[in-house]
Amino acid sequence: MSPSHAPEPDLLEALGRPRGDYGPLRQAILQQTSRVIRRRRRVKSAALAAALAGCYLEGAETRHIWTAGPGSRQQLAAQHAPAPAPTPDVKVVKPPATRPAPQPSTAKLARADRPKRSRFEILCRASDLQLYRRKDVLKAIRFGNRALDVATPEELAISPDTDSWLLMALKQERIKKENRDENSST
Repeated sequence: MSPSHAPEPDLLEALGRPRGDYGPLRQAILQQTSRVIRRRRRVKSAALAAALAGCYLEGAETRHIWTAGPGSRQQLAAQHAPAPAPTPDVKVVKPPATRPAPQPSTAKLARADRPKRSRFEILCRASDLQLYRRKDVLKAIRFGNRALDVATPEELAISPDTDSWLLMALKQERIKKENRDENSST
């Protein structure tokens, strides 16, 4: 056979073979990677187990609270209740006494003679009605805050003769908040 007819080596096989002995390096990289993957898997499993244990304990505590008698719930609520805020030493203004309804003819005349009330006065009246007649403090606070939103600076002044204790407290808080805002902006 002539040298021209000799089989040529496959180029792809020649490229695929490593040129040296990389076996120990490959083994070291594989071991290190395997350790990292195993460690991450263990951390995830431990975190899941801790989360499940926490959920179980929280559920057991909730069940304990709900199966306890009503006195226990009240005691628990009393233990976790915030301390009552100090009340200002202010004279409490009671709502005006109820009057008999006027006759229809006089009601129209009274309405025509009466001056229009401002939005602030209407919202204050609504707040007082919620507070004194319906005994709904949350709605009274909402109406009081709306009244203070539309109030003029003169109406924001505390007036013990006309303001309820709740409106006076809301006004006082609004004034404190405005002072804090002014101090923080300067």
